[in-house]
Amino acid sequence: MNVPVMALEVVFYKADEGRLCGWQAAPPKRRRAHRDDLDGIERLVNAHVTAWRKGAVTPAAPALESMLARWRALRGGEELCLVWRTRPNER
Repeated sequence: MNVPVMALEVVFYKADEGRLCGWQAAPPKRRRAHRDDLDGIERLVNAHVTAWRKGAVTPAAPALESMLARWRALRGGEELCLVWRTRPNER
């Protein structure tokens, strides 16, 4: 059986010690179809990030620490690209 794969690419750009972020879903039409799923995931991630910033225990802490180290290692003009590949849930 051939199961479709959804990919989400997020690129963080470092400029002037700030950050800019863009993302792209592949195939592109998947963004609309999965908007509710993506919004739910974003709320969950933001809850973990908020807890981590406050020093609370969260299972996401090791991943957040790793990403922070990767971000701090970037120089201005460099980017950090992350790609998640998932198989969409059956609907």
